[in-house]
Amino acid sequence: MKHLYKKEDRYILFDGESLKIYEIPREEIENVKKIVENQNLKSNADLNNSELNLLQLDRLVLCVSDICNLNCKYCYLGNGDCNKNQKERNIMSKETLERTIDYILKLFPEGVKCIQFFGGEPLLNFDLLAYSVDYINRIFKETELEEPKYTIVTNGTLINDDVHRFFDKYFDRITISLDGRKHINDYNRCIKNSNMSIHDIIYNNIQRVNKDRKYKVDVQMTVTNKILEDFVDDPIDFKYIKSLNVDNIHISPLIETEYYQLEDRETQKLKIQKYFKKSLEIGWQEINETNYTKALSMVSMLRNKKTSDYFCRAGITDISVTANGEIYPCFMFMNNKEF
Repeated sequence: MKHLYKKEDRYILFDGESLKIYEIPREEIENVKKIVENQNLKSNADLNNSELNLLQLDRLVLCVSDICNLNCKYCYLGNGDCNKNQKERNIMSKETLERTIDYILKLFPEGVKCIQFFGGEPLLNFDLLAYSVDYINRIFKETELEEPKYTIVTNGTLINDDVHRFFDKYFDRITISLDGRKHINDYNRCIKNSNMSIHDIIYNNIQRVNKDRKYKVDVQMTVTNKILEDFVDDPIDFKYIKSLNVDNIHISPLIETEYYQLEDRETQKLKIQKYFKKSLEIGWQEINETNYTKALSMVSMLRNKKTSDYFCRAGITDISVTANGEIYPCFMFMNNKEF
């Protein structure tokens, strides 16, 4: 298939067959449009949606703790309170964990590719984490299923030697939340009833595990108003996190909630787009396993002409379960009764 794009005053043609890009002269635009439309009408009839394996779950997210030890200003769950609209905050019990895994395997008899532990702060329920991995591996082995890969999203403040050894033994990768340099990170991210630096705790923990870890460490970086205040062309905080020798950096825009709003939304949106672009230019200067794999995946989809009805697979091959056992299509929707 061929696709025609307009970028400012230029017209670009992408040829899906050869994976080549052409700049089209302005005087030829109308002719090219007609050719592209006719060819794509014929091609669409031959394209099938990529098949989903509905017998296997891609990712199961287990929110093992509603509780968090931080009080981040921009927390989309309400300043670290994941159960803001409920009377009690919960941690997942062994019984809920067992019921969840047993139920998921009834729905998906070919197992789960990846299990991600989430919170609140999941390490506040470390005993359940350790029990979960042991229970899941035992059940999967008994049913002759391949053990899932384990990941976790954590604020990184509770990683001690025991946790590090646990990660080293069982985990494929971990994701730590860190927004940048000390004054940037600690402006929005703080410990409840304490003046301790979140940045310093996370920095020291990353340095400690980097000495001998077998698992990969990713950093989740949220682009906040504070980062954008003095940003012109140089994404200093992205480069700072990159200097910590982590494996990958996920950057995401701030999610506006009732608790935290973007200032001057339209201006900030343009700055965020520019920040992403500059960070991407830096990120692609170094080829690593993560971005290389993503690039190959995109090229493969283009070459094989695979399409999908689903932009997001939440609730299809991704499922999230709360600490009290409620099922949601995505962790972003947890405790939202509409979902």
